Amino acid sequence: MSGTAQLFSKYLNPVFVETGTYYGAGVQQALLAGFKDIRSVELSENLYKMCLEWFKKIPNIRLYHGNSSEKLWQMIADINEPITFWLDAHYSDSSTAKGPEFSPIIKELDIIKRHPIKTHIILIDDIKDMGTMYFDFVTREQVIEKIMTINPDYTITYENGVHGDRIFYNDILVAKI
Repeated sequence: MSGTAQLFSKYLNPVFVETGTYYGAGVQQALLAGFKDIRSVELSENLYKMCLEWFKKIPNIRLYHGNSSEKLWQMIADINEPITFWLDAHYSDSSTAKGPEFSPIIKELDIIKRHPIKTHIILIDDIKDMGTMYFDFVTREQVIEKIMTINPDYTITYENGVHGDRIFYNDILVAKI
C-alpha cells in the first residue's frame, strides 16, 4: 500500500476505483482525500469480508469480491464522469490471493480502454516490480504502450510510494492528460 490521502488528493476526480483492496488502507485514504464515490475490488475472500465489515456504514463505498480482470467492467460501466484509478491488484505474499496470473494489469488497462471516457487518471502502484514475476514479466514499457492506446495524449510521471516508514522513490506511475 503506497497510496496516501495526500497523494490521492492531487488526483481528485468524482470517482475513485481501486483494484486490490487488501486491508482497506487505499479505501480509507481515498475517503480522507475527498472522493465522493469509492469502489474497490479484492480477490481474497477473507480480506474482502474484513473490509466489508469495516466499511459497511459508509454508503459511498462499494466493495466487490473477485478478480479485477473479471469485475472491473461491472464496477465502472455505469460511471459517466472521470475516474481516478488506483491499480494495485497483484499477488505479493501469502496474505494476498493469487488469480490466474500474478498481476492483471494489462487486462485492467484493456477494460479501462473500453470505457467511453478517455481522460481518466491512472495511478499504478509498485512499478519497481514491473518486469518481474510479480507483474508476469510485463515491463514498464509495455504498460506505458498500453496506456497510450487508451489516449495518446497521456503524460506519464511518477510519484513516490510509502509503505510504513519506507519510501519507494518513483514507484507509482501516473498517467494524466
